[in-house]
Amino acid sequence: MSRNEVVQDLTTRYPMSNEPTVSGEVVEKYHRRIWVAHVLLHELKKRGITDNDIRTHRLGEHKGRITIPIKNESGMFVNIRSYLPGAPGADKMKNLKGRAKQLRLFPVSQMSYPNIIICGGEMKAIVTARVMNKHNFGAVCVTGGEGAWEPYLTPLFLGKSVWVMLDIDAAGVVASNNVCKYLARTVSELYNVRLPLDIDTYPKGDINDYVADFEDKGNGNLLEVIKDTQLWQLEKSERYSDDETPVEVTLTQTGQASYTAVKVEFTATVSTLDTSPYVVPKEVVVECSRDQDCCSICPVFFNAPEHVYTVHPESAAILDMVGQRKFSQVSALKEEFQVPEMCKVCKFTPSTYWNVEDSRLCPQLAITNNSAERPLMPALCVGDSLELNETYRMTGRMHPHPLTQQSTLVVSKYSAVHDALSNYAIQDSHRLEVFKPSEWTLSAVKDKLNDVYNDLAANVTRIYQRTSLHAMIDLAYHSSLLIRLDDKSTKGWVEVLVVGDSAQGKSETALSMQSHYGLGEKVECKNASVAGLLGGLQQMGSRWFVSWGLWPTHDRRLLILEEVKGASTDVLGKLTDMRSSGFAEIPKIERRRTYARTRTVWLSNPRSNMSLDRYSYGVNAIVELIGSLEDVRRFDSVMLVEKSEVDSSLIHNYHLTGMSYEHKYTSQLCRDLILWCWTRPHAEFTDRARVMTMEAAQQLTQEFTDTIPIVDKGSMRYKVARLAAAVAGRTFSGTDSLEHVLVRQCHVEWVAEFLREIYSTTAMGYKAFTEAESANNVLSDPQEIIKRLGEVPYPADFIHSLTHASFIDSRDIMDWCQWPPEECNRLISFLVRKRAFKRVNRAYVKTPAFILLLKTHGSIVRDRPDYVEEF
Repeated sequence: MSRNEVVQDLTTRYPMSNEPTVSGEVVEKYHRRIWVAHVLLHELKKRGITDNDIRTHRLGEHKGRITIPIKNESGMFVNIRSYLPGAPGADKMKNLKGRAKQLRLFPVSQMSYPNIIICGGEMKAIVTARVMNKHNFGAVCVTGGEGAWEPYLTPLFLGKSVWVMLDIDAAGVVASNNVCKYLARTVSELYNVRLPLDIDTYPKGDINDYVADFEDKGNGNLLEVIKDTQLWQLEKSERYSDDETPVEVTLTQTGQASYTAVKVEFTATVSTLDTSPYVVPKEVVVECSRDQDCCSICPVFFNAPEHVYTVHPESAAILDMVGQRKFSQVSALKEEFQVPEMCKVCKFTPSTYWNVEDSRLCPQLAITNNSAERPLMPALCVGDSLELNETYRMTGRMHPHPLTQQSTLVVSKYSAVHDALSNYAIQDSHRLEVFKPSEWTLSAVKDKLNDVYNDLAANVTRIYQRTSLHAMIDLAYHSSLLIRLDDKSTKGWVEVLVVGDSAQGKSETALSMQSHYGLGEKVECKNASVAGLLGGLQQMGSRWFVSWGLWPTHDRRLLILEEVKGASTDVLGKLTDMRSSGFAEIPKIERRRTYARTRTVWLSNPRSNMSLDRYSYGVNAIVELIGSLEDVRRFDSVMLVEKSEVDSSLIHNYHLTGMSYEHKYTSQLCRDLILWCWTRPHAEFTDRARVMTMEAAQQLTQEFTDTIPIVDKGSMRYKVARLAAAVAGRTFSGTDSLEHVLVRQCHVEWVAEFLREIYSTTAMGYKAFTEAESANNVLSDPQEIIKRLGEVPYPADFIHSLTHASFIDSRDIMDWCQWPPEECNRLISFLVRKRAFKRVNRAYVKTPAFILLLKTHGSIVRDRPDYVEEF
């Protein structure tokens, strides 16, 4: 037989190995040197090593280092470890070349004991063995250092009782827990011993310190320490119990380190959502050959082959799998099911999957919220039907993200809840009767509102002689969510616009009222974007999320838009549909839709920075500011405040002496009244109020032009109705049960008078603009116009071309008539004077009256004068 065959046969029958050995003569040569290496002897004595220990384990010296000969199970020397006390890092312990990879137990002879203590190094094992052998305890260490382990070491402890006794520092605690996990399913009993050493006195305390300072001096008993140690139990594979009671926290608290992996329950709103969900394994079948060295520490080995494993919906493994490639999920599944990482043969086959939404959560918007800044918390929500801008009651755990260590929630359960407004219930409604007028008549309503606004001016805003400004802002605050005008519910929330010169109290009034009411949100519109106001796709890192803007996130609440001129007209134009419908919609990638029924107060200086008195008509500043007439139409009411409207000397006197007025309408009363208005399902109209609404709308459309559609025929009845419902809410007018706001005739009358008053001011100029428009819509001397048109060359062709042209300039008339420029300009000048033409930018357009004239008289061509020459 060959030598290899002989060796293989013998190793199957006897405790021997076919591995390189170290000569015993070398071991003895080093051992003899230790007795003259006085410095090293001193270091050994400091560690509790006796002369007998040195002889028993043949410790020696070589090149200034302590040598520790290592035997295998056959008793042969297979390695010499060289120890340099106090050396840093890897230089502390060295092995013979090529012998470091093979971990061994030292002293292996100690494994003959039924009770084994595992120590953190050779010196510790030697001392422990000397102290504990007499009590039938052996002591060993692993030659790779504290916490080092390989699966092939585990079977050596089969059936034994084991005490793991490593250093007391943090690294030692972690290492001892890891060793216990390796041995838990193999040994008969397992204990994790913590030595009774003070961490401040012994920062890296170990068994050598305990024996030298306590055991050898009679101040301690290692055997008693071992007996007092509790049995160590392996953690259950189901680390996330559904029976665990969650801790009630706020969303902000979930990110604190103390709540890591703790089951928590909280309320949050979904602020941002990834464009599509992830799909990760839920139920998994683990296939394994069950023939690996690490099987003894693997829970899969002890379960039936057909056992189905489930990824818990609160597990950190979900963080590891989301956004990763399929092969990268294997490590996460190993960690989840506690399969040893060194196992290379296990195969994971998912049978079902979790739906995971990557989102950003923000705290629920409180009724009294005064800040638009709400922190975002990253969260993976496991489940279906998660909606943007919805508020949920959530249960989950916070784990550090494996890539960034950022606090990230893994949410296992969530259910939609009513927000703070829906849950609001007014207490002692009789207190609000202070806002009621003495009777339901126009004069009584005017007296009550004047009383309210004088109180606010004197005690809250300190803005005097601006009653209409207070009322305008108040109408938005007290508007209903819905109104029932035509036997159906329609938009009730109010949008108002206030444009004015600087230092006229616009912002001060609005912000003071906001502070007094404790409601509403100020938004600075400088450089505002569509995404910030409406919503859109938001890039976070390399990924895109759907996120709602301020408008939909403040659904059913109120926004104060400060300095609207800072936003471009293009941005304002993108809000048109949302303002009309009350829905915000994002059609990109994946269509998202949510409510945006937001009351708004728009405040701004003119976009051109000119004072209002420089405009021919103040209403022109509104079109300039907003841009599109369609966007102007969306406002329920508009007002302009101009510096010459108030008596500056009187205002100065008020500020010097103060304006004394009884403060009856306190902050709490005003806040409760607004919340009562906000929480009513809708506003009802009395029969007379409904009729009066139609009449008032008709009268206003007759008095004011819709060329600038602040007043327009199509929607004016709804504007009047919404404003009247706000006045009804302001005066605490409700149905008998107070379930709904009740609009009465006097409320409509007040609105009609209020609108007529603010639209007729000199600053607004809406009345004057209407009169000018009316005059411009009437041709001056139409017969003269007909006569002049008949005198041009080729009159029939000219009138035909003129009728069908949208924009006209002198070059068009030159082409039509073959006239020189001077004649063309004279004709244009004539038509402008007769109000037939109107200049728009660099061209001219026909006025409506002229268009009608062309349609009715265009076919009448008079006889040609004799002086007209044709070619």
